[in-house]
Amino acid sequence: MAERNCFRVVPIRTKSTIIKTMKHNERKEGEQTGKHIDQNLSQYNKTLYGTETCDLWREVVEAIQDKRVDEEEWQDVKDTIYKNDLRFKDGDKIRKDAVLAAEIEVHYPGETKKDENGVSRPIDEKRFAEWEKETIKFINDRFGGPQKTNVKQIVEHMDETGKPHLHAVFIPMYTDKKGQQRLSYHQYINGPRDLANVQTDYAKYVEHLGFERGLESSGYQRVESLKRARSIMTQNVNATLPAPEKGESARDYWARANSEYEKVLVQRDITEMNNKHLYKEREKSAQKDKKVHELEDQLQETMKNNVDMQQQIRDLQLELMESKREKEMERIGMELYDDKQILTEVYQPLKERFIREGEAYAIAHGLILDKDREEEKEINLQK
Repeated sequence: MAERNCFRVVPIRTKSTIIKTMKHNERKEGEQTGKHIDQNLSQYNKTLYGTETCDLWREVVEAIQDKRVDEEEWQDVKDTIYKNDLRFKDGDKIRKDAVLAAEIEVHYPGETKKDENGVSRPIDEKRFAEWEKETIKFINDRFGGPQKTNVKQIVEHMDETGKPHLHAVFIPMYTDKKGQQRLSYHQYINGPRDLANVQTDYAKYVEHLGFERGLESSGYQRVESLKRARSIMTQNVNATLPAPEKGESARDYWARANSEYEKVLVQRDITEMNNKHLYKEREKSAQKDKKVHELEDQLQETMKNNVDMQQQIRDLQLELMESKREKEMERIGMELYDDKQILTEVYQPLKERFIREGEAYAIAHGLILDKDREEEKEINLQK
């Protein structure tokens, strides 16, 4: 069976998680309980790097502030200082989502056998010691920073179910271009792809010991039991997987059945791709239908506006015609008035002239009656 590495890194963002992590790693304050931990074997755990008792929260505070805190001062503030209180040396605040520390867990991939005390011991102790040495070296080289001061502790657990494994904690500090100490997890692991690169680089450190890189697959998950392995590999897919062999571990079964699993994954991916394509086509069709409805609404609105505009044009035309008619009637009335005035001005002088000339003619020819003369004389006398 292939002996594959298991190397995982977990970012830590809160004070409470830091404290909980260190309680587990150092088996403090009741952290020796649990189905996967045998309290009788905890005595075989040991610290491989750093101090046996590491106050990681204090280390984080001192690293960010870039100064040591004396014991008396620390006892006064350790319970009241939190993430949002932390400042760099130049006074800048750290990000709210900043990763304060990270835990590395590395499992020994070689064969083991329980001794008379029930401790799972490596069959090849020399190989195991070399694996420990190379693993510690890789962790310091990759995460220790320029001064190799980021890694604070590496412990070895022998009291848990399964094979021996290491827990390491580091603070992701680095020096920026201005020479200031800064906190940045992305300087060491920038996303899942970069984590995969870390696992590949680690495999090179221990490949001379016969250990291979862990399974590199987008569907890979941590396996804790054979039952979980089968459930993970068959979830959401119609997979017919080979039956496990007697005494086969979950990880070995995973490796053996993975080829069949990958085939099913490919089929599932094809189905999902077809479904996505169908969904996109339906979405495009729905968008086109929506566009057609919008255009129809716009057309109806335009036609309605056109009808309203035509009615307005007809109203304006009627109004214009009425205005012209009134103006024409006014013009004709003025002309009639002018003709009457002209007739009056011409007729009246002619009438007066005709009377004067007629009277003169009648007098000259004796045509005026005596009665008329007498009346005229009386009038003159009266005057």
